[in-house]
Amino acid sequence: MTPKSCNYANLGNRIHGRGHPPRLTAPQRLCFHWNKATLQIVHDSARTIRADQRRTHVRQGPHMAKNLLIVESPAKAKTINKYLGKDFHVLASYGHVRDLVPREGAVATDRGFAMNYEVIERNQKHVDAIAKAAKLADDIYLATDLDREGEAISWHISEILNERGLTKGKQLHRVVFSEITPKAIKAAVAAPRQLSHDLVDAQQARRALDYLVGFNLSPVLWRKVQRG
Repeated sequence: MTPKSCNYANLGNRIHGRGHPPRLTAPQRLCFHWNKATLQIVHDSARTIRADQRRTHVRQGPHMAKNLLIVESPAKAKTINKYLGKDFHVLASYGHVRDLVPREGAVATDRGFAMNYEVIERNQKHVDAIAKAAKLADDIYLATDLDREGEAISWHISEILNERGLTKGKQLHRVVFSEITPKAIKAAVAAPRQLSHDLVDAQQARRALDYLVGFNLSPVLWRKVQRG
C-alpha cells in the first residue's frame, strides 16, 4: 500500500536530488523510502525485460530462418533476401570456395585423376559463416550462377557441408535463375533440381587440365625462354 501522505512530485525531486527540500517528517521519510524502493524494483524489472528482449532477438535473428540460400555475390544476397522474406537467410560464397592445393600431386594422374582440394584462405570466413547458418537451417538452396563454374561452386559447398556433417536430415536443392527479379527468384525456389554432375565434371576437367599444363609445363617453358 502506498502511504497516504506521499507527495509524488516533491518526492521525485528529492529522489533525483533536485532542489533543497526541508527536513522530512517521519511520514515523509516512510514515503521517500517506499518510493525509492519501488523505483529500484521498476528499474531492475526494466533491465531484465531489455536483457530478455536482446536474448530473444539473438535466438530469432536471421540465422534462425528455416531456409538457407547461397549465392556467389554479396550484392545479390542482399537483394534476394528482400525478395524471399523472413523464411530465408541468404549468404554469399564470394566466388569459389575451394581450389586445388598449390603443390605437386594436386591432380593424381596415377589414381584416376583424383583431385585434392582445400578451402581458399581468403574465403575461409565466408565458408564458416555458411556452415554456421547451414547448421540451423531446415533446407539449403544452392543458388550460385547457372554456368559450369557456378555448378562447381555449389558442388564444393555441398561437399564441405557433407564433410562437416551439416547436411544430415536436410534437403539440398539446386536453384538457378537468369535474372534478379522477385518473380524469377520465387519461381526458381519453387522448382529446384539436383546438382548437374555433368557440369561439375566439365569444370573439374578444365581445372585439372589447367593445373597439369600450368604446373608441369610452365617451368619447362620458363627455362626455355630464359635461354633465349
